[in-house]
Amino acid sequence: MKKSKANIPLLRNIRKIVRIMKIAAVLVFLLSFHSFANTYGQNIKINISMENATFKEVIERLEKESGYYVVIRYD
Repeated sequence: MKKSKANIPLLRNIRKIVRIMKIAAVLVFLLSFHSFANTYGQNIKINISMENATFKEVIERLEKESGYYVVIRYD
């Protein structure tokens, strides 16, 4: 039996379409993360002036002024 040559262009077209769909899916995925990062980014500016303060005091002041909590181990 001879193979039908009519199916070969169809396979090429399907592979091309699948490749385009994969690229489009990756782009949509990456762009959605980009918009998510811009929406929920932490944009806060704090000015603190402290002299002769310990690291722990500075962190506590940052937490108090910003409303964010810093997780750190004091060893």
